[in-house]
Amino acid sequence: MAFLSEELLSTIHSRASQHDADNTFPFDDLEDLKAAGYLSAYVPTEFGGGGLNLEEIAAEQTRLALDALAPVPASRYKDALHNLAEESLKRTH
Repeated sequence: MAFLSEELLSTIHSRASQHDADNTFPFDDLEDLKAAGYLSAYVPTEFGGGGLNLEEIAAEQTRLALDALAPVPASRYKDALHNLAEESLKRTH
């Protein structure tokens, strides 16, 4: 069962790079998730929620996490690894 629509996930993904670049909290994504009922997806249906079980909510959270990632250029990975190596060397000497 997919609780989050592909359209919503695509919208969140399309904004991720800008939030990453601006170092801003994605309030717009949060509002969209609220409107979709995601914040109560794990709440039992008898209490007004979506009634998802643990496996279903974990699958949806994984889908959300993957779509909320901003694309990262390979050069940033290289820079991050270089910085980690330098920090590691400083600690050992």
